[in-house]
Amino acid sequence: YCMVTLDVDGGTADIDWTHRADSSVENMAEGKPATQISTAYGGDASRVVDGNTDGVWQNDSVNHTATAYEAWWEVDLEAIREIGDIDVWNRTDCCGYRTADFYVLVSVDPFESDDLATTLAQPGVQAVFVEGEAGTPTSIQFDTSGRYVRVQLTTTAEKMNMAEVQVWSR
Repeated sequence: YCMVTLDVDGGTADIDWTHRADSSVENMAEGKPATQISTAYGGDASRVVDGNTDGVWQNDSVNHTATAYEAWWEVDLEAIREIGDIDVWNRTDCCGYRTADFYVLVSVDPFESDDLATTLAQPGVQAVFVEGEAGTPTSIQFDTSGRYVRVQLTTTAEKMNMAEVQVWSR
């Protein structure tokens, strides 16, 4: 896995890149059961774990919630696993603001509430806040054990769209 990002400033280009060379690292979320608070326009939760990071809605790889109030999406890894990084891939054709100012949450136990404050207070939940819009991807380092991974918005104003969530083994 290799990602190259170019940031052109004043006629020069800086290159930042990451590389996962360890073949034992796997995306543990791909193909696993996914759910979300609600679904609109056929944007099923399963699209976010289909292995396709294409962020274009018309290519059938982006989810869409119907609910705007603290919308969430989650995946069940089906076993407690050692989690390293979690990559959140945003929609790219428009509407990137729909996945902004969000938490990525990890738990050994199922999440008990749709309410963000209640979920953050749930015993055993680990959370990282991401300010601003998700990237392609936004990578969050966890280095923890967990079975359930949730992405939940803090805002009540927008529905959620994501192209992919990858949960990498440690």
